[in-house]
Amino acid sequence: MGDCGYDFEVGNRYLVYADPVGENKVFTSICTGTAPLELSGPALRLLRSEPPSPDDLLTVADYMKQMVPQWTGTVCGRVVGPSGNPLEEALVTLWQVRADPLPPYRDANNGTAADGTFCAKGIPPGKYLLTAEKDDLHAGTRLMGFYPGVWKHADATSIEVKAGTTQNGFQFGTRNEAMYTVRFRILPGLGSPVNWRDWGIAVDSPDRDPLSYHISHGVENDGSYTFGGIPAGRYTVSGYSGRMRRTTQVVDIVGPTEVVLKLPTRAWHWYWIVGGLLLAALAITGITVRNARVSRSKVAQT
Repeated sequence: MGDCGYDFEVGNRYLVYADPVGENKVFTSICTGTAPLELSGPALRLLRSEPPSPDDLLTVADYMKQMVPQWTGTVCGRVVGPSGNPLEEALVTLWQVRADPLPPYRDANNGTAADGTFCAKGIPPGKYLLTAEKDDLHAGTRLMGFYPGVWKHADATSIEVKAGTTQNGFQFGTRNEAMYTVRFRILPGLGSPVNWRDWGIAVDSPDRDPLSYHISHGVENDGSYTFGGIPAGRYTVSGYSGRMRRTTQVVDIVGPTEVVLKLPTRAWHWYWIVGGLLLAALAITGITVRNARVSRSKVAQT
């Protein structure tokens, strides 16, 4: 589900709202009443001139209160720290596993209680990664983990949420992980003046999940910017201008450091250098020829 619309998935049926825009043409967009058929009962009965069901006569608030638990699922579990003790106030997130380029549904409103327990309600059916995280910005660390108690995206096990069900018993652990402050700097190419006001730096982890690191920001007047809270790992770092990525490199971050991105030298600058060398060569050749002529003239006079 992206924005307020629906992704059309093969095999599912939908009630689509659209407006005529010409002969044999209609127009639809996001933020209409379009929805899967199983969620469109009242509208279908109205369109078919069928009598309303008792649920159709409820207020919107009462209708949603009654129907949402039937359309969605609930996931409950417990998060523990490295020592096995309950982890309080950890952020538990469900991240939908979907094929690109479909945007994932993300539920991140679940803080653990004093005993480490959590319950995430109203989750649309589908497969999800389950993660937990608790930052300690003062210490520069965080507690993090994927269900069923692993530290890497590739090792995580997805869970399947089903409509109208409550699933319990998802307990998993976390580990302590250092986070670093890193300065990134763009170095202009030879002969390439840069207006830094239009530039920025993006730092991206290869994974897409709640625990991975993705950030971008405009640079300072010297072409640099400093990001904090970066876990150790491999990242793709890009310098961009507008929507164009001008330089990109892959870096391994293992501690506080500085990463320098070098912009390529502009082609016209190389043409200028080569042209200058050619002119210099021609000038030297001309002087040599002239000196040779002068020498022959003196010999002839002798």
